[in-house]
Amino acid sequence: MNKLFTSLFALSTSVSMAQIAIPNNDFEKFKIDYLAGDTSAENWDSRSSIAIKMLGGGESSVKVIFGDAFSGQKSLRIKNVFVDAMDTTFGGIATSTLDIKGKQLPAFLKGHIKYNLAQGEKAIVSFGFKTISDDGIETIYALGNKFFEGTSASYVPFKVNTNSSFYTGRKSDSLQILITSYNYWGKNVSTITDKSSIIIDSLGFVGQVQNPTITANNAISNGDFASWNDVEGKKVPASWYINGLLQDVATTPVTQSIDGLDDKSALAFGIDPNGLPTGVYTFFKPSSGSKFVNGFAKFDLAKNDSVIAYITKYSTLTGLEGDILDSIVFTGSQTSYKAFSLKFDGKVTPGDTLVLQFSAYNPSQFANFRTEATSAFLLDNVTLGAAPLAIDKEVESNLSLNVSPNPSSSGLFTIVSEKKLGNLKVYNSMGTESFAIVNDKGNSATIDISQNPQGVYFLIQESEGRKTSTKLVY
Repeated sequence: MNKLFTSLFALSTSVSMAQIAIPNNDFEKFKIDYLAGDTSAENWDSRSSIAIKMLGGGESSVKVIFGDAFSGQKSLRIKNVFVDAMDTTFGGIATSTLDIKGKQLPAFLKGHIKYNLAQGEKAIVSFGFKTISDDGIETIYALGNKFFEGTSASYVPFKVNTNSSFYTGRKSDSLQILITSYNYWGKNVSTITDKSSIIIDSLGFVGQVQNPTITANNAISNGDFASWNDVEGKKVPASWYINGLLQDVATTPVTQSIDGLDDKSALAFGIDPNGLPTGVYTFFKPSSGSKFVNGFAKFDLAKNDSVIAYITKYSTLTGLEGDILDSIVFTGSQTSYKAFSLKFDGKVTPGDTLVLQFSAYNPSQFANFRTEATSAFLLDNVTLGAAPLAIDKEVESNLSLNVSPNPSSSGLFTIVSEKKLGNLKVYNSMGTESFAIVNDKGNSATIDISQNPQGVYFLIQESEGRKTSTKLVY
């Protein structure tokens, strides 16, 4: 499961005071591709641009142009190009990869841009860690994005902030700048029209960011989601972080809801129309008496959509991608708030920092990080506890149940009650009904759960509209 979430989370930190320089940041240095008969910028990769022209597009999608610069004589034009031979529109992509070993991340990327983008199209300037897997797959973990829409006939300044406070580990010693003339991170990763173009000049990194400070307490801070802050113009829950929250994303799929468990504030996973990943996380240091993360959720998820809750260990090496200690997958529909629990007891040592994460995704469309517009997920009252709350206790009963042996090494339990037992069911710690052989004898019964994995279970006795929960340890 760790592998699954790798591309959902962007990570950063470093230590050093060296500044990062961008070679040929003003695009004054250029080279001529004699085969294609066009110019390209030195230290910038635009190989797909030349390939597009040679396929019959008529012109390159990325080229150095003369006489239309913010400073100097040259600038870089990136545009969408229609290829007659393929009856397809291709967007322009320009990248530059920088070695940042021993260097601290910049505070932001600045530059100047003019653009003419068709309705519905977005151009993007971004940068992030570049990694290459053992099988040669290249991945960019975005640290900052800037989206452009509409038209600006003259150069305007821009900056792309480094959102290092959201990222908690260094992924790579390579940083890549990526500039496109279309919505590179859209649902279908495709262009809309060949009418869109941008011209960019005078790029530079400014300042340095400090390593993010991880705040972890012996409790789930703001677990009732009553406190919210403004970050980059978006409303976010205090003490929680939103995966993928980068500046100028049109909307965030994580919002505040008044439909809480106690008619108070709750966290809602809405759906981002751009199909961006949905997820939140927070840090905590469990005390000796805490063994579970407990919470309440209700949801209505479209077919194939899922929300996953899981706990990992945090370290400066693994960041958010440490070993998963426990997880729950929510699917389908649950019309009222019900409890859930995640267990970390026996898997941590004193002083460990743990990360509680919630992520929504559609595995059938995972390449595009897309969830359906009809899906929704509400989360509330997340706490640490010594016992799980995964059973819905609708009404407590005064009925006393005597269970022996408990713990049971065989999975066999004897139940004795002062009154008639009534309906008996067994649930696991995630609130799912488990297989059990029940021999009800009125005021006593035997319960056999030996065919289930060893762990903590709950015997639910229901009589006259009342429920009693008794823990069974097998």
